[in-house]
Amino acid sequence: MKKMKKVKKIVSLSVVFAMTATMLAGCGGDNKSNTGGNSDGNNTASGDSEEPYEVVIEMLGSGVAQAGTAEVEAAINELTVPAINCTVKFREIPIADHATQLGLLGTDSDKIDIVFVGYTTSMQTLVVNGLLVDIGDLLNQYGQEMLDKAGILMDACKVGDGTYCVPGNYYPATVDSLAYDKEKVEEFNIQIPDNPEDSYDWLRKYYAAIKDSDYDGYGFSAGDGVTLSIAGHNMEKFGASMGAEAIYGVLLDMEKDTNIVNVYNTDEYLEEVKFRRECWEKGYMVPDSLTSGNNYVSAMMARQIIGGPYPANATFVYNNKNLVGYEQACVPLGEAVLTGSSIPEYGLGVTITSERPDKAVQLLNMIMTNADLANLMNYGIEGKHYVKVSDRIIENPEGVDFSNAEWGMQICSYGDSAQIYHKTPFTEEWYDTVDEYGVDKAVPSQAFGYVFNSESVKTQVAAVTSVVAEYNPSLMCGLVEDVESRVAEFNAALETAGINDIIAENQRQFDEWRASKGK
Repeated sequence: MKKMKKVKKIVSLSVVFAMTATMLAGCGGDNKSNTGGNSDGNNTASGDSEEPYEVVIEMLGSGVAQAGTAEVEAAINELTVPAINCTVKFREIPIADHATQLGLLGTDSDKIDIVFVGYTTSMQTLVVNGLLVDIGDLLNQYGQEMLDKAGILMDACKVGDGTYCVPGNYYPATVDSLAYDKEKVEEFNIQIPDNPEDSYDWLRKYYAAIKDSDYDGYGFSAGDGVTLSIAGHNMEKFGASMGAEAIYGVLLDMEKDTNIVNVYNTDEYLEEVKFRRECWEKGYMVPDSLTSGNNYVSAMMARQIIGGPYPANATFVYNNKNLVGYEQACVPLGEAVLTGSSIPEYGLGVTITSERPDKAVQLLNMIMTNADLANLMNYGIEGKHYVKVSDRIIENPEGVDFSNAEWGMQICSYGDSAQIYHKTPFTEEWYDTVDEYGVDKAVPSQAFGYVFNSESVKTQVAAVTSVVAEYNPSLMCGLVEDVESRVAEFNAALETAGINDIIAENQRQFDEWRASKGK
C-alpha cells in the first residue's frame, strides 16, 4: 500500500476537519457524461403516469434561513422530475439540533426521506434504534452507478447483513496534521520545529514557540472535550467519532492491532490527559473552552488560537479558509489512513419515515453521479448564487458574502467531490491531489469494512455514554488537577456501566468478521 511521504518543511495540504470535512465540496458541472439519468433506476421517469413523489432531504445548516430555497428547489425539480419522477424539498436542521431531531424520527407526522448519518449520531445507533431502512436490495435495483463508484467503501455502510447508508465522500482518508493560522505564524515569526511528527516532544516545542512569541493567544483549543485523540496514534474508534456518543473501544494502532481495548484504561490515554493538564498549566491551550463553547472553528474565527492538531482530509485548508475567513496551512504529522468509521460518518441514509424508499435511493444515485444536480444542491443557480472563475472553480457574485447570501450557507455537501465545483480558494490543481485521499493510496485500518452491531449491549452503551460524558471532557480540557486519581475513578465507573461487556461483544463480532474475510 502506497504511503504518503512525511515532509520536513511546512506544506499547505488540501485537507477537511471533522465537522467541516463535509462543507461544500465542488466540481465540474460540465461533465455531461455523468448525468445519472440513464441508469436502471431511472425507469420511472418521463411517461410515468404517477404524480412525482416529493423526496424530503435533510440539509445541515447553521440556523440561518436561506432566502433562495424555493428557487433552488424549483431548479432541481427541472432535473429530477424528467429523470426519476420525483421532486426535492430541503428540510434544514441546524447542526446543534441534529442529534435531537434524528432521535425524534417517526414520533410525529413529519417525514424526512434522506438524512446524513454519523455527523452527530453513529450509524450503528440509528440502526439499533430502528430509524434507518435497509437499502441493500434497492441499491442493487436503482443505484448501480453509485455502487460502482463507491466500490469497497460500501463495506463500511453495513450493520450485520443490512446496508444502511451510502458514502457521501469517496475520498475519506485523513492525515494527522498540525493546522495553523498562516498569517499569524508569519506575523509573529513563530518557528515550526524541524522534522514534524505526532509526538509530545515535538508538540511541546511548537507550543513553547507560540508562548515565547508576542502572539496574544493560545496554541490550540480542546473545544468541549468530546473529541478523543491521542498523539502518535491512528486509532480505529468504535462508537461515535463526532458528537456526544462515547468511544467504547478502540484499536490503538489501526494498521496493525486486532485487539479491541478500553482506551480510557490505557497508559496512552493517561499520558494524553497528563499532557493536556501540562498544556493548561503552561498556558498553551484555551483555559475555559469547556465552559465557553469555543471549539476549534469558533476559536480560529476569533483568532484566539494559532491552530492545533487535526485529522485533516482532502479539502481542509480550502474549506477552512472559507469558514474562518483567512488563510491556513497544514504540516502533515503522518501518513494518510483510512478508518472504517470515516465512511458512514459522512454517509446518507433513508429513514423509516420515507413513504417511497425506492425514490429516495434513485435520488441518492442521481446526486452522487450527476454533477449538475449536486452543484445545484450545493451552490444554487449560476449567475445569481455563484459565478465561475474557471471550469470547476467558483466564487460568490460581487457584493455577496455569508451575511447576505441566499444559498450556499449550509454545512453539508452533496455529490462526488472530484466531479463537482469548489469555491475559491480552491484551484483547478486541487483536482490533481484528491486521489491521495482515496482507498488506493491510504493505509487501511484492520477494521475497515467492519461495523459493530451494538444492539445486544445497547443498555451498557447508554450507561457508558453517560459516564464518558461526565469524566472525559474535563480530562481532555486539562481541568483536572489530580489526573491519575480521576482516571482511576473514571474507569471504575466505566466497569460498573458495563464497558467490558461491550468490548467483549465487539471483539467477538470483529473476530467473526475477520474469519469470514480469511484474515
